[in-house]
Amino acid sequence: MATLTVRYDIPAPRFVHGFVYEGEETERAALKEAMRKVAVKAGIDTETWLQSVVIHAPTVLPNAAPDVRQRVDSAITAWALDL
Repeated sequence: MATLTVRYDIPAPRFVHGFVYEGEETERAALKEAMRKVAVKAGIDTETWLQSVVIHAPTVLPNAAPDVRQRVDSAITAWALDL
């Protein structure tokens, strides 16, 4: 099982957010495929879409509903797993 720790710590404007992902290879492949489908539906390249989510997370997450937060964290995870 792979463990991935993600943490934002941006000083200005202050934004701190983090989570831990634990998953098997099959789960990672399914997550990446799900993100690819979301990007295709939005009409954008998968990598471009994932990078956009990572970049805009500090703006979106502070007031996000729990379901939105979960979807953003999933996209960030998919992006990080490709690094």
